[in-house]
Amino acid sequence: MVKPGSRCYHTVWALLAIFVAVGLFGAAANEALQLTRQGVLNGEVWRLVSYPFLTSGPLSLLFTALIFYYIGMPLELIWGTARFLTLFLVSVLGGAAAGVLLNVPLAGGEAPIVTLMLIYGFLFPESIVYLFLILPIRVKTLSIIITASYLVLCATLKLQGLALFIGLFSGVLFYVLTTGEIPWLRRARRKLREAAVDPSAAVRGVSTGLVMDRARQVMRRRDSGQPLAEQDRAWIEELIRRADPEHELCSPYSFSPDNTICPPCRSFGRCLRRYLEAVEKDD
Repeated sequence: MVKPGSRCYHTVWALLAIFVAVGLFGAAANEALQLTRQGVLNGEVWRLVSYPFLTSGPLSLLFTALIFYYIGMPLELIWGTARFLTLFLVSVLGGAAAGVLLNVPLAGGEAPIVTLMLIYGFLFPESIVYLFLILPIRVKTLSIIITASYLVLCATLKLQGLALFIGLFSGVLFYVLTTGEIPWLRRARRKLREAAVDPSAAVRGVSTGLVMDRARQVMRRRDSGQPLAEQDRAWIEELIRRADPEHELCSPYSFSPDNTICPPCRSFGRCLRRYLEAVEKDD
């Protein structure tokens, strides 16, 4: 799996530190940081961006921090700091604007977290995360569960729930408008085209047991600091040529020749190259 390095993740670590710092102050932080129309009109503009960092208790803080860690690291790695922070702030400010207009108080980081979780599910549906560091679960399943729970919560909170939903909608809409399409629709269209041309293509992979064994050897050598041999580079490029160039890559944190997803995947060569490039940057 890709190892976090110091070259990125600055925003994720900074936001996690804010979540923890605010959580330590408890009720005192809630009074000063929650979003209220009167507070904003009185010039306390920090409330527009501070309310998401409020949590209801230690368990809520732990769950929020874990989810944000799991999804934030790979998203900032893939997007870069500027795009990651922009999407986060769009969701936060969308909810804040709705809260001020509807005159409802807001306290809690659910909207931006669920926004990122849903988009993470768009991008890496088959990736595996370990819930509470123990329970393995596919990202698409986790994103559906979290989003459905959030929508139920919004429905029960009436106007406050509407403001929270607008925060989620703002982030997702911004993502769709800036990328031009919804990932699962692109994936579905591609599979339909493949099935029409070659019915077996939709389920055929490029990896074999020998490929997996060699990939493990290459990864072990790079992890130990050995340079990548030219024959290994040529072999990886051959894997990539045999792969589907339009097939979405999973989260870099999910890549491993030992799990149940990567071996049959037609993007295995591309993921292997991405892993090795990340190791080289860490060197």
